[in-house]
Formats: sequence, structure tokens, C-alpha cells
Amino acid sequence: MRRPTSRVGRALLVVAIVTILIVSAAPTAADGASGATGRGGDGAAAVWTDRSVADGGDVRDTSDSAVARPEQPTINATHAFERAPDPGVVAVRVTYDVPRSVTGLVVDPAARNADRLTVTDTTGFVETSEGDRWRWERDDSAVEAPSLRLRYAVNESSTVFGGFDYVDTGEWALFGPPRPVLGRYRSSEGEVAFDRAVAVADGESGYATPGMVYLGQHERTNGTRHGQEFVVVTPAAAAPTNASAVLDTLGAANRLYDVPRRDERVVAFVGPSPLREGGLRASVGGVNGSGVDSIWVSAESPADGTTYVHEYVHTRQEFSTTDRMNWLVEAQASYYGQLLPLYRGTKSYREFHSEVSTAENATRRLAPETRTADTLPVDYSKGARVLAALDAKIRTATDRNRSLADVVRRLNRHDGRVSYADFKNAVAAVSGRRLGGWLDRHLTTTDAPTVPLDQSLYAPVQSGVDSDGDGLHTAAELDNGTEPFAADTDGDGFDDGEELRRGTDPLSYDDSPRRTESEEPAPEAGDSEGTASGDADGAASGDDGIGPGVAFAVLGSLVATGVFGVGAVGAGAAKLLSRRVGVEIGVLTRRSVVRLVLLSAASLAVFTAIVAFVEFVG
Repeated sequence: MRRPTSRVGRALLVVAIVTILIVSAAPTAADGASGATGRGGDGAAAVWTDRSVADGGDVRDTSDSAVARPEQPTINATHAFERAPDPGVVAVRVTYDVPRSVTGLVVDPAARNADRLTVTDTTGFVETSEGDRWRWERDDSAVEAPSLRLRYAVNESSTVFGGFDYVDTGEWALFGPPRPVLGRYRSSEGEVAFDRAVAVADGESGYATPGMVYLGQHERTNGTRHGQEFVVVTPAAAAPTNASAVLDTLGAANRLYDVPRRDERVVAFVGPSPLREGGLRASVGGVNGSGVDSIWVSAESPADGTTYVHEYVHTRQEFSTTDRMNWLVEAQASYYGQLLPLYRGTKSYREFHSEVSTAENATRRLAPETRTADTLPVDYSKGARVLAALDAKIRTATDRNRSLADVVRRLNRHDGRVSYADFKNAVAAVSGRRLGGWLDRHLTTTDAPTVPLDQSLYAPVQSGVDSDGDGLHTAAELDNGTEPFAADTDGDGFDDGEELRRGTDPLSYDDSPRRTESEEPAPEAGDSEGTASGDADGAASGDDGIGPGVAFAVLGSLVATGVFGVGAVGAGAAKLLSRRVGVEIGVLTRRSVVRLVLLSAASLAVFTAIVAFVEFVG
């Protein structure tokens, strides 16, 4: 009776599968519209859409990135750069890869670029009557990928520091690419995405990222440090640079900066003269979706100095601020540019305290109601001083469990621009105290806070950091009362970690260990890993007693015995069933089962015996 039902069920299943395949293969209304190439008046499916993009906007930078946009019609604009004969100017060809659904395109390359772009040649585009705009129509052009060739004036001077932020010398150029701008497009499939890629032209030498482009002879050094990839680009015109040391400096900053969320890759360009001293982070970074951020640092800056750290911290800032809070951007980078080298051990606490306690601009207002052009230098000096004092207050209020880094975490997650009120609220949430009055006093008046002399207040909140290289991490230093930034607290010639291992007092000059080969190290105090050193008999490590191998052998023997018993019972039950019911169970089947059970039990017993033997020998 079941076979007809089974056949009917199978037939229904086949019919259902065929129906699904037919429906899936049928074209939808949207698919039918995808081939429409009509102009604006030909139907509602093809209309002009304004897409003026400024400062990145909803443009996605895909330069040198493996990150892909979800399936969506996309206009891809590739900017390929090369040097031009005239200094101060480079050439760029912008090629547009246009999806089939887009039937018209109008671009205005000079918009949002301060008239720094001049069209010198076109392929597929015609100039419109509006001027400075170029139009491409799929019906009127045989060119599938229209392009523009432009001259781009790249030189930019710093009004605050003097010298060039970006420059083209004729021999080499380092500059920020123009902002992507797309005027209008006509599409038969509604909204279309826009991606920009930045590249070095074929036959040209250089390196390009979404935020910075270098053209000219150079050396490139790649390295991964603590899970983040770094690239150091050293122009031939730059003074010799220890690129490996730069990688180590950036990697250490990555490890010690206790704020999550970072770009996949950071590219550091070494900046030769006539670029100014200091450094710069690209105005377009990994926040636009490329996962690549860019900085340049003067070739005169030490490879292990604070400038590389300062610019790296900028790459980890994901917040934007209101005008009144603009001071925070440089103040935070300046403060951590001093603190992280202290953690790494390349800067002494005396040097750190001197830098963040500077009297320079101490009587200036950091966050006035209206900021002026001459306020920026105050951000670097007094801004770092205020944050150093604020960090100490947060650590004190939270028993050293939280720090300014926790405030930065909140700001990075903030939706929208960070206002002065937002900053106050973040500080209160982290510290558990209302510090609005303290902030008002030191941010909006001429008062400057005092940075505490107690260096233990600035020890890393990350317990696993060993800033002075004495073998003790921060938690152990604080537990034992030793200095986290001085390897030999009592000055007796022995590092704090060594004294604790030898059982002497790292706080007493008179209680010093004697250097003898017979001394055995004592357990390290405050070791969060809980490791300990035992004697030769293994008593300290807990080797006396039943080892895991012996215990496993005993357990295995019990299991083997149980399996054997189950097999025997199964065989007896099979024999009894054959007699009672009168149904003869196949001899082959019954015997095979018994043999299989016995063989499994024997194999398990041998295995456990081997484990026990190895344990005994070990």
C-alpha cells in the first residue's frame, strides 16, 4: 500500500522542481528594462539624476583595495597620474567605465577642486553649452569608456607652518588626488553607484593610494606588524631612511595604542625637501571604504621619533568635530605622540613630562566660541597639556582601570560631529564624575592645568605592556610598587624583574642579589599567566600524582571492559531471540557483530596501554 503513495510523492516533487526552474528562468520586468537606452524624454525608466559629490561623499575609493561593493550598477572612474614637463603640474587621465544601464553622463572636473583641473583632451566627451562641463551620450558615441585628460596643479602651501604640504618639483611629485566629482547621469535602472580608483599611469614610476600619490623613482618597503600592514615609500630624492625602523615604530604604535578599529594598511611616504618639516595625514583616508590610509613624514624626522607616531594616531581617529572642538584632532595626536614612545621605551618619563607640561601657548584659549586661524598652534601645545592632565584625572577616578583612550573609543563610535557637550558627556561616562567645570576652566579660559609628576599615573592600562623592558608588565609593576618606566627602581644594578625572580627587594638598594650560578630563580610576582619554576623533581609543577596519561589509560580500560560486556550481552540476546521467536538470525551477521565488538575492545585496550607506557616513560 505504500508504493503507490511513494510514487505519487515522487511525481509531485519532480513537478515542483520543474515549476521552480521555469519560474526562475522567466525574465522579470526589471530585466526587460535593463536594455533601455532612451534619453530623458523616452520614458520614466531613463531619467537624469544629479550626483554632485564633494569631499568623498558617497563615493567609494577602491584604489589598491580588495574590498568590493555589493552587486549594483556602478560608474567606475580610474584616475591615472603621470609627471608633466612643467613643475607644479601633473597630468591625469580619468577613464569612466560605464554600466549598460547608464545612457548619458555629464561631468564637471573643475567643481570642488578650486579650478586646479584643466581639460586638455577628451575621448567620447563633448563640451556642453554650460561651459566646464563635458557630456557623453551612449547613442551618439562609439566610445564605451569615455575619458578626459587634464592638467592638475598640485602645489599646496601651509599657511600655519610655512613650506609645502604638497609639491611637484618636476623630478618628483607628492600630492593629494583631486576630489571625485560627478555631475549627472541618466540610467534606466534607477540609482547608480560611483567608485573611484587612483593609479600610476602605465610607463610612469610611483605609488598611489586614495589619499596620496607619489610620482618618481623610489624604494618601497612592506611589512606587517601586529596584524596591520605597513608600506614605507622612500623617494630617491630623500635622505637615506631606515625603512625597517620606520616599520617598527609604526608597528609599536599600532600595538600600544589601546583604541580598536584600524585600517588594513597604512602607507607612509618619506617627504624630501622642499616639503616642510613635520608631517601630514591624507584628507581622504580609509574611512571612505578603501581600507588604506596615507601619511607623509619629513625625511628629516628620526625613524623612531614622535612625528611618525603623531601621524599614525591620526589614522585611528574616526570622529569628526564641530568647529569649537577642532582642537581635539591635533591635541590627541600630539599627546599620544609623546605617550606611546614612553610606553615603547624610546622616551624617558622626564622627557615625556617636559613635553606635555610645556608653557608654550599655555594662556591661550583652546575652545573659544569662535576659533581663528592662529588657534592651530595652541592645539599642539596646550591641547596636549590639557589631555595629559585629563588622562591622569580619569585614571585616578577609576583606580587606573580606565583612561583617555576609553573616551576616544566613545568618540570614534559617535554618530555625527562631536560637539563640546558630546565631549563632556563622554568624559563623564568614562570617569564616573562630572568634570565639566574643570574642562570649562582649562579649555575656555587662559588657565592651564598642572600635569602630575607621579609617573605611575601614566602606566599603560593594558596589563600586558612592559614599558621599561625589565620583565614585569604594568599590573606587576603596580602590585610591587616598582616604577613602570624605570627598569631598575632602586638603582642597584639589577632590573626589577630579576630581583623578584631572585627573591630580593627591588625597592631596596641594600637588598641586592648575588650573581651566582647556583641560584635558582623564584616565581615572578604578579605574573598574570600564573607560571612558576619548579625544582628538578618537578614538585613545584605538580608532577607527583596521577598523570593525565595514566588516568586516560584507566578510563580506557573501563570503557573497553564495558564495550566487551555489551558485545557479550548482545550476542546472548541475539541467540535467545532466535530461539523464542523462531526467526533464525544469520550466523554471519551474529558472528560478525560479536567479532567486531571484541576487536574494537581489544584495539582500545592496546591503545590505552600504549598511552600509559608513554606517560610512565615520560
